[in-house]
Amino acid sequence: MTDKFFVEAVAGWEFFKDGRVSPYQIVTVRVRDSQGEPVMGLRKSNFEIIETGTLFSGKSITLCLDLKDVLLDGSYNLRVESSIQLKGQFSYTVIVRKRGRGRYESGGGEGQAFFNIVKLHN
Repeated sequence: MTDKFFVEAVAGWEFFKDGRVSPYQIVTVRVRDSQGEPVMGLRKSNFEIIETGTLFSGKSITLCLDLKDVLLDGSYNLRVESSIQLKGQFSYTVIVRKRGRGRYESGGGEGQAFFNIVKLHN
């Protein structure tokens, strides 16, 4: 049986040590199960990030480069790269899927959240 995950996501830019803006973004994704408990043990392969709007045209763009940090509260910091060339606000969806184990596939679930990336300068 697949559980419903409650997913929250927020994005921000990654910065170099000298203060310059990196071309990468950090998306913090918090995942909870139906009882509100943190979902631990997720890997990069459990996350899919797509541009909002492309899902309906059948195109899926995976942008996740790596799983940067895993926090004890069920939060995952994903390092992503997008091909944003223009200034503005861009919408994305993160989909989290975890396949269950055993006869009844316990421990599995899925959920999704929307987030925006804002680019103010080139």
